[in-house]
Amino acid sequence: MKRKLLSCIAALLSALFSNGQFTENFSDGDISNNPGWVGVSANWIVNPLLQLQSNNTVANSTFYLSTISTLALTAQWEFSCKLGFNPSAVNYMDVFVTASDSDLSQASATGYFVRLGGTDDEISLYRKDNGSVTKIIDGINGSLNSSSNEIRITLIRDAANQWRLTRNLNAAGFFMEGLTPPGLEYW
Repeated sequence: MKRKLLSCIAALLSALFSNGQFTENFSDGDISNNPGWVGVSANWIVNPLLQLQSNNTVANSTFYLSTISTLALTAQWEFSCKLGFNPSAVNYMDVFVTASDSDLSQASATGYFVRLGGTDDEISLYRKDNGSVTKIIDGINGSLNSSSNEIRITLIRDAANQWRLTRNLNAAGFFMEGLTPPGLEYW
């Protein structure tokens, strides 16, 4: 089974913040500038439809692309992606919205990410602390149990550190995957 682990700080295809920090749609066909992305560029292409696409064909590999983002509180992240495979426990995608290190493969990196796929074929929010991963929003099991999934994600973090994760799967309309309980502290 091939493992495709895709990670980006602040989102993949577009990140829209209430403060307008930045938007990326790859319409310039470039991952080096405006903004600059960090990672092994050979693992990525901007396809003829001006979409970021993985170019890595190595089974069981982990690869990433990241860019700087300083907004972490009272923020909204939006991104779209297409998974042309049925995700599994070893074939999934992680999209980091915050991270302590631009090299997302480092075990010591901390941050928050949305996992698309995994053992339960779901869309969930996780917190990573120095190698330890905790699920903080548990999405609906089986929602990605298909060989082709087009997904639009919206993740919101409010001033009280409460997270809300919604998705639009295969243009079926937005559905809330979950909301963190009020009063819990998520840094």
